[in-house]
Amino acid sequence: MIKFNPIKNIIYNDLCTVKVGYRESLILSILLDRSPNIVPKQDIICHAWGSKYIGVTSLSKSISILRQSFVKLGMKDSPIITVPKVGYRLVNKDDIQSVIDEEVSKFQPIKVEKSEPKPRSKKVKLWVNITASFLLLLSSVLFFSGKERFDLSLIKVEEKKQPYKSGNLELFIKSKSGLNNNLIQSLKEIQCDCVIYLVNNKNSTSVALYNKSTKKSVNIFIENDKIDTTYSKIKKYLDNIARDV
Repeated sequence: MIKFNPIKNIIYNDLCTVKVGYRESLILSILLDRSPNIVPKQDIICHAWGSKYIGVTSLSKSISILRQSFVKLGMKDSPIITVPKVGYRLVNKDDIQSVIDEEVSKFQPIKVEKSEPKPRSKKVKLWVNITASFLLLLSSVLFFSGKERFDLSLIKVEEKKQPYKSGNLELFIKSKSGLNNNLIQSLKEIQCDCVIYLVNNKNSTSVALYNKSTKKSVNIFIENDKIDTTYSKIKKYLDNIARDV
């Protein structure tokens, strides 16, 4: 049995541990989530890079890294199969176990010492404090953020035709089928000059928020069976960071 820890970005068994990058970790997460179905290249790019446009060459390199990692762990045949001109699929899912909750539950709050920092420093400490608190509240949520160009071309044409708009907020939804209505309604209440892209996967939902003023973004991934108990906290979290993202 091979175990995958998306928090520490490691793939391991009883004999060996292999460290992978966080992009590779996100790629393996979506392949596991949708296994044994084919995952289109564009879906993988949106999930792993979110706010940054990349070419298929970078995706191919990350897939190669994952395949080499499985070889180091003793697997003769890679579980990641290439589907020409379409994407990738992961087979033998039962041989790979994702370990998330037990690691997140070990997180401890980050203490921020009181001081008189510069305004920029205060914002950084506030961000760290919010992030730590959010992880403690929601062990079923993974996220990453950055200051990179958001590529709206990742949103398909048919999804752009009728976005929900409220003030400066634009909400794009990829296939409403299976999406949690409580989550959709709570996202509509967020007030900022932002673009939100909501995608429903097999076992999880991803929320990408891009602040057009600061050019920053944050991606959140939520287990579908936990949304009903966490959507209000997610909305509060995004409200808090929308101004600083």
